[in-house]
Amino acid sequence: EILLSQQSNFWNSPRSFSSIVEFVVFGNSLNGTLPSIYGSWTNLQLVTLSTNQLTGTLPPAYSNWTKLQRFAIFQNSISGLLPRTFSSWGKLTEFSCQQNSLSGTLPDSYGGWTSLTTFAITSNSIGGTITPAYQQWVMLMTFDAGNNQLTGTLPAEFSRWGSQLKVFFVYNNQLSGRLPPAYSNWTSLSVFWAFSNRLSRALPEPYGAWSMLTEFQIQQNSLSSTLPVSYGRWTSLTTFAVTSNSIGGTLPPVYRLWTMLTDFDSGRNLLIGTLPDDYSQWGSGMKVFYVYNNQLSGSLPRSYGNWSCCLLYIPILS
Repeated sequence: EILLSQQSNFWNSPRSFSSIVEFVVFGNSLNGTLPSIYGSWTNLQLVTLSTNQLTGTLPPAYSNWTKLQRFAIFQNSISGLLPRTFSSWGKLTEFSCQQNSLSGTLPDSYGGWTSLTTFAITSNSIGGTITPAYQQWVMLMTFDAGNNQLTGTLPAEFSRWGSQLKVFFVYNNQLSGRLPPAYSNWTSLSVFWAFSNRLSRALPEPYGAWSMLTEFQIQQNSLSSTLPVSYGRWTSLTTFAVTSNSIGGTLPPVYRLWTMLTDFDSGRNLLIGTLPDDYSQWGSGMKVFYVYNNQLSGSLPRSYGNWSCCLLYIPILS
């Protein structure tokens, strides 16, 4: 095991240690490129190079790390493509490359990482479509691909991830098409962020099965239809954001069951009807309530005085 907690000359003098199992150098000021010679460390199980100043590309020679279980290189300046040959990491459980300058597309070959629990590539410049081959990640708990240049639709096949999945981030991309109803299989999902895309059509009713959901952010898309009554089952919800879509219909009174809610943001839609009195049950935890730029009518319920809002943005009701 090699563990560096401060700057060291080791980085500039790469040596071959065929028996090394863990290589941990996160949180330093290491710079330069990744030495290809480290590909000879074939017993590696853990590599953590995060939060440094590393540049250059990911060496294809690292595909020799066939025993690797965790690979973390987030918060650097690594560029270039994701090497397809990394598919040889058959025991991988964590792949964290977020906050770099990676480009190209997502390799289909990574579908063979069948033990993967965490996949994080947020804040890069990765484009192309999200390959359905990743449906084989049946142990996945976190899928974090936000803030990239991904296009195409969300693969319905990802429903196979099932009850293991807890976090799904695809925000700030160029994704289009509908939200797959089959994602209702993610019954342990806690956080769903798909804002700032080009998603369209209705919010799927079956998502009411996400009974453990705490955050739902789908703002800045092209969603339509109405707010599903089934979402009233999200009794652990703290954040609901659907601003800047084309959602119509009325505000469902059943959302009163969101007693842990702190942020409700449904501005810039086509909502009609009145503000439900029952929303007063959201209580003192309520911080943000946005329903501006809709077609709401009636009066502001006095019962909303139960809230401790610090940001209240309601149009003049007609």
